[in-house]
This record gives sequence, structure tokens and C-alpha cells, in this order.
Amino acid sequence: MRDVIKINTIKDLIRRAVIAILIGSTTFVFCLLFGWNTVTIKTFYIIIILVMSGIIGMISKVLDMDFGNFTLRIIAHFILTSLAVLIAYLVYPISFLDDWKQGIISFLIIYLLIWIGFRIWIYLDVTAINEQVKRRKNYPRK
Repeated sequence: MRDVIKINTIKDLIRRAVIAILIGSTTFVFCLLFGWNTVTIKTFYIIIILVMSGIIGMISKVLDMDFGNFTLRIIAHFILTSLAVLIAYLVYPISFLDDWKQGIISFLIIYLLIWIGFRIWIYLDVTAINEQVKRRKNYPRK
């Protein structure tokens, strides 16, 4: 039984990492598209972005854990995500961020936008599931 739980946990972490890599890559491309200066992108820098995004995805497991209340888990997620971004920045100092204030503001805006996007995604998912349940209840059985 424990092996099944471990395998499911590993699968969940991989799924979260892949989703976060997609989100992180898309976010990075949009940041480059919308007004930030031209950046020289090397393979190593792309790897840093992908690894950071994957780690942030795995950090999101904190939101589903059974400790404290949801506010505490959000704070833990925010702090761990901030640390992951800071470490990635130390390895790859993003040249289009002119100073640390701009970096913090950019991080907060991106974090907030992704958070809003996830809340919308969850809302749409729950709405679709509720609609399916409602249809099943109204479906006549033979």
C-alpha cells in the first residue's frame, strides 16, 4: 500500500512539474514579448528557467498538504516560490530587470496573474464537474 502511495506522489509531483514548466516557459516568452529589452538567451539559461519552473510546480504540492490552514499553506508556497526564483536569479541574473525593485514588482505581478489564472481554471473545472453530476442525477435509469 505504501508503495502505491509513493508512486502516486511521484506521479503527482511529475505532473505538477510538467504543468509548471509549461506555465513558466509561456510566462518567460510573454515577458520577453511585452516590453522588456532584448535578451541574449543561451541554452543554459533556458535550462535554468525550466528547472526553476519544475521546482515551483513541485512546491505547489504544499497547497494540498494537510498542515495548518489554507492561508498558512499559501504563505509557505509564496515563500518557497520566492526562494526558487531568487536562487534561479542568482544563477541567471536576468538582464532585462534593471534593479531589484523592478524584479520584486515583476515577480509579484507574475505570481498574482498565475494565481488568478489557476483560480479561474479551478472554478471552471468545478463548474464542469458539478454540471456533469447534475446531468447524471437528472438522467433516468432503466
